[in-house]
Amino acid sequence: MKKRHLFAVLSVSLLFAAACTDRPQMTVDPSPVEANSAVWARFDRPINGRAADQYWIVIAPRGEAADYRDGRLHVVRSAEGVQLEAPATPGDYEVRLHGDWPRLDHNVVRTVPLVVVANPNVVGSL
Repeated sequence: MKKRHLFAVLSVSLLFAAACTDRPQMTVDPSPVEANSAVWARFDRPINGRAADQYWIVIAPRGEAADYRDGRLHVVRSAEGVQLEAPATPGDYEVRLHGDWPRLDHNVVRTVPLVVVANPNVVGSL
């Protein structure tokens, strides 16, 4: 009887631990987006980072190294989304969500493609 109880407790604990480390899904809106315009990264549930597992987000040129961080933003706990500014240069990008900071300097846990197009309201962007 004790072995069954221990097995049940261990099974529930492992399931709970797995659920706690499951990474949020992410969508990006709008895409495509005009250069220098607002873009939202939205999560399927609030971000629940811990002291050794915080999140940051960045828009990176497609193909750039995983440690790319120009313009990165910290994602606050309980955030359901983050507003970013699209790059000034049209092209193919990725919105990258990183986790496990500060334990790991960078750790891409989600990526979503983002196409940035010229903004007709900005002089010189055509």
